Amino acid sequence: MKNKLLLLLLLTFPAGIGAQEIKKMKMDELLHFIDTSSNPLVINFWASWCGPCIREIPWFEKNISKYAAKKISLVLVSIDFPDEYPANLTAFVKKQGYHSKLIWLN
Repeated sequence: MKNKLLLLLLLTFPAGIGAQEIKKMKMDELLHFIDTSSNPLVINFWASWCGPCIREIPWFEKNISKYAAKKISLVLVSIDFPDEYPANLTAFVKKQGYHSKLIWLN
């Protein structure tokens, strides 16, 4: 019975559950996204290999969340190298526990 329940749970939940999607965009797409946003955005360019970038993201997420009522959003734009996207970057983001919108700049 336990095996059937486990199998049912595995089939019910998609493999990527809990993993945040990291959308791939070119610069012109990113600019269009920013230009057409109806809410204020804070855009943070970062990379998984940039120590100062990684240290500041929790501060941004914490402080921007205080303004959720004003619909201000943080957008994390990764400038990681192409061989890092998507697998390594997704694993890194999951490990760090980021919850803001994520974009990989292609």
